[in-house]
Parts: sequence; structure tokens; C-alpha cells
Amino acid sequence: MNTMTVIYILAMLLLVSVCGYALVVIKEKIYLTKNIILLEKKSVTETHLNEADIKEFMLDGDKYKTGDEVKVMFVDRKKVSGIIIGAIKKENQILIVTHDDQIKKFSIGVIKRIRVVSRYGKFF
Repeated sequence: MNTMTVIYILAMLLLVSVCGYALVVIKEKIYLTKNIILLEKKSVTETHLNEADIKEFMLDGDKYKTGDEVKVMFVDRKKVSGIIIGAIKKENQILIVTHDDQIKKFSIGVIKRIRVVSRYGKFF
């Protein structure tokens, strides 16, 4: 193969991946307009969704929604990354499903910082 063929193949792969990403975000936008959030985790049950009574909340001036992918840093320097399910108002806790399909509850007092990796339904 010559270099032009390799460049052509790489350009096509880049174009296909960007189009695929755009289609996924458009699908998430359509779901958001219908008030549907799709979490492809088997460990999340209806009871977890009902337990989280707040689906959109603010913490330290930043707004978070169900479906946002976040990295949570704690006071004791531990880190957990996952997807926000919601918040439990009466217990002051946040419900997060990790990438290992574990449901974790964290008290707001032990959280040092939350960094958003990607927002549900947003391009960048």
C-alpha cells in the first residue's frame, strides 16, 4: 500500500467515527426531549431510579443531571468514576453507577470535587 491509500483509509475511519458520535448524541437529544434517559447498565433497577428523588441538582454552583458521566474525588483522595443516577434529598446523598456495574451512594460531605467527563445529550 502506498501512503495515499493509508491516508485515505484513515480519513474515512475518522469520518465514520465522527458521524457515529454525532448520531449517538442526536439519539440522546431525542430521548431527552421525551424525558427518557437511557442507562445501559444491568445493575440499575427501578427501585434505584425511584430512590433517587432528584434527577437534576446543583452542587457547589455546578449543575448535574441524571446520565452525566462524572469522576468523583473524595476528601480522603479516593476517586470513583461512573454515571449519575440522581440524588436522595432526605439523606443528602448522590447515587452513582460505576463502570463495574456497582451502585454507590455517597454523602455530599465526603465529596471534595466532581468533574464532569461528559454530559448526557451534549456534543462537547
